[in-house]
Amino acid sequence: MKTIVDKIGFEYEMAEKDYIENTENYRRTYDGSIRSDEYNCVEIISKPFDASSEIKKLKSVLKYLTEQAGEINKSMGFHIHVSLKNDSYSIFCSDDFIAFVKKKIMEYAEKKRDKTLKERFYNNFCRGDITEAHIDKQIAATNKTYCRYYFINFAKSFHNTIEFRIFPARRSFKTLWGYIRLVLEIFDEYYKNKTYCFVFGEVFNDEEEENNEVIQICVD
Repeated sequence: MKTIVDKIGFEYEMAEKDYIENTENYRRTYDGSIRSDEYNCVEIISKPFDASSEIKKLKSVLKYLTEQAGEINKSMGFHIHVSLKNDSYSIFCSDDFIAFVKKKIMEYAEKKRDKTLKERFYNNFCRGDITEAHIDKQIAATNKTYCRYYFINFAKSFHNTIEFRIFPARRSFKTLWGYIRLVLEIFDEYYKNKTYCFVFGEVFNDEEEENNEVIQICVD
């Protein structure tokens, strides 16, 4: 599988049906931010899976974990973490990418009639009003701080990932797998369609630097 994504992993919040043992592919931790009247509230944190060679393993692990959920409710989320190849992290740190992601997620939610996904933009833990002004704070954060509570978290210093916090937890493997596929498609489509002009090591748009001597690189 050819992709700009290097590694991909997830954090799956749930109320476990039975005690979930740690394995080489994931670990279990208690989560005080979610609620259940009947079961233990936990977060299952996967290992980073290679996006080119371990997708089948990721699918198998995720399918198994969906079968262990005793309860899923609106307090629970499904966070997806992505690391990138080719030192391309900075390409995605912009209002343009934020708008692109939001558009793609809203289109997906409409297509799938996923009302809960659309409502997550108004959740205090994954707000939809992030701008470039928040990105620098997220990138600089070396621990879990309030600045991560947006639908996307540029966790460069803490995790060396971009985290999608927008997705709700689900029992359905098919739905969660659809979220993962959507994230992979978002990164690859944005990266493929973005054209940069490099002038003496700086990045400019074509229109801004028509009179400069430039080397244009069309990313594909």
